[in-house]
Amino acid sequence: MIEQELWLAPGVFALVVFVALFLALHQINRSYTTLGALVGGTAWALTLAIPTTSRGAPALVYLSDQYAAANGDAQRAALASAAESLIAQNNTPTLVGVLTTVGMLIISLAMLKGIFPKGIAYLGVIAGVVGVLSETFRFILPNLYAVYGLLLLLWFITVGWGLYQLARVKRTG
Repeated sequence: MIEQELWLAPGVFALVVFVALFLALHQINRSYTTLGALVGGTAWALTLAIPTTSRGAPALVYLSDQYAAANGDAQRAALASAAESLIAQNNTPTLVGVLTTVGMLIISLAMLKGIFPKGIAYLGVIAGVVGVLSETFRFILPNLYAVYGLLLLLWFITVGWGLYQLARVKRTG
């Protein structure tokens, strides 16, 4: 359960970042910014609406509790089947993962023409391309997925810092 929450809870912050990027960049490149924020924000909104990760879901805790309280083999078999079904579904690349990478790539392209340091924008472009490849080849190249995860985290940190700097300049300027 802790692992699931550590993956899902940051979705709230990611959603906020995509909205903040839209607000910061929409005057510079309205099309890319709108599309990137919509695609990337939708990905994280879906993650919160359908709380599953590649290794399970909070629903497995409920199924486990129901299994422990079951009164018979038929009930246990039905609950075990439901859990196996959920696990099988979660072990496939999801639309959410692909949307995140595409949204990051598009909005990073908008960042290239804007008010953020070019390094942050290029990091987003690289992370977006690596993300698309890693989501596509998730089970063939699992190490690439780990690289993407680090790039994604680094991109969110640098974008957050960039947004903070923009807000600070706006307040004092």
